[in-house]
Amino acid sequence: MARPSHVSANSPPPSRCKSSSRSSSCSSPSEPSPPSASASYAHDDATITKDTNVNLIGKRVVNVPRDTASFWSTNELQTGDLAGLKFGGGLLQTDNRLVNNANLFFLPSYVRYDAVVSYRLKSWRVALNIQNLTDKKYFDSAGGVFHPMAPRQFFLNLAYTF
Repeated sequence: MARPSHVSANSPPPSRCKSSSRSSSCSSPSEPSPPSASASYAHDDATITKDTNVNLIGKRVVNVPRDTASFWSTNELQTGDLAGLKFGGGLLQTDNRLVNNANLFFLPSYVRYDAVVSYRLKSWRVALNIQNLTDKKYFDSAGGVFHPMAPRQFFLNLAYTF
């Protein structure tokens, strides 16, 4: 089996493994009329149950957080001079994630905060979304490669409804 280019010659060969995952999740959206809110939570106990390397059996699966949670809420003003103004915010929480099968190294948990402000006037809507309000430095991992996630970002959207 040829090694992928990002794997060094000193890396052990990929193992043949089987994992199991016991997870539970819940979410609770509110009514779509203002104000609205949604929340979710998931718990995942993903472990390696079968592998050619018996030392890995029972270890947590790479890059699977045990707990994740999110919350998002918005409110749109319905009356008065500011009718059509919508604002909101929320958070995404991700538990630490292991970056190797031996469970020796992990990426730390993080909480990312996001926000939105928009204004609707007849068929037009303009919105400003901000992701990662606090400019938190956090990382993701895929295939043993670490990826820095985006710093604070701004998205401006103009929409027309026919």
